[in-house]
Amino acid sequence: MQFIKSNWLIMALFRMGVLGMVYFGAVQSVPLVWDMADMAMGTMAWINLIAILLLSPLVFLLLKDYTAKLKMGKEPEFKLSEHPGLKRKVKSDIW
Repeated sequence: MQFIKSNWLIMALFRMGVLGMVYFGAVQSVPLVWDMADMAMGTMAWINLIAILLLSPLVFLLLKDYTAKLKMGKEPEFKLSEHPGLKRKVKSDIW
């Protein structure tokens, strides 16, 4: 949310959008408001499912590394240096 707070125009547009939605929800029929809310939730669910599918190769790689270290009796600690394929995809300062 930092990108919204840093620009006053975006923050003002966001606030107006929220106020508009609150007004719309107050004056429209309940079934229409619920249908639109269901549509918004469905859209967010689809976006999350797509993100999960796109991230699944990375997750399976990390799970394989984790289980291998557990089998060797080591403390399962992720080290980016052990995964050269991830160095170009992941910033080193996030781990």
